[in-house]
Amino acid sequence: MRPGLSPPLAERGFSASISPAGIAANFQRPPLPLLRNIVAHVRQSSEEGDLPLFAWTLGLPRESLLRMQEECRLPGAALEAMDGREYERIERLVPSSFHDLRRLFFEHRTRLIDIVHSDYLSRALAAACFGSRPLWADLGLRDDKELNSFIATFFIPLAIRHKQCRHWKRQLLSDLHHLSHGGFSISDLLLQCVLLRQ
Repeated sequence: MRPGLSPPLAERGFSASISPAGIAANFQRPPLPLLRNIVAHVRQSSEEGDLPLFAWTLGLPRESLLRMQEECRLPGAALEAMDGREYERIERLVPSSFHDLRRLFFEHRTRLIDIVHSDYLSRALAAACFGSRPLWADLGLRDDKELNSFIATFFIPLAIRHKQCRHWKRQLLSDLHHLSHGGFSISDLLLQCVLLRQ
């Protein structure tokens, strides 16, 4: 198993149908291994070229990314060795559409989940939408079933709105397109990927 890939969500108590009471009891803060695995996988995919370079930053300022690494217990040597100007060059690569997606997901987060962790997960989910693989693969999950469980846990309003969704990446980008009244655009490559494969 590659670093960053998570074991089945069911092994950590996840279910595709989770009651608000169950969330309140078990998910005030997302299980740290899941949060760490997803964030680590997205950033590793950026390093390997499967996601754009900007995904490595999660759209965070350098100091915020350092705090995130510490909280998620991720290696920090690469970021600590990077000077501020180099980081700023990567920051400038972050498209406005990433922030739009992050905002969309954060606004549709499960409200009982820790707000800081919800932000990290929203950023990782937004970054994964820029990959060319199925969304579950770009998040480091095992399959569509595990993706559905993840969304049903951490983004309940989206799960309720799109019951039985089979093409999450296409659906989420479509949501953003409609919310922006057509003002949101994606590259031809990503559009082709989403329409043909997702």
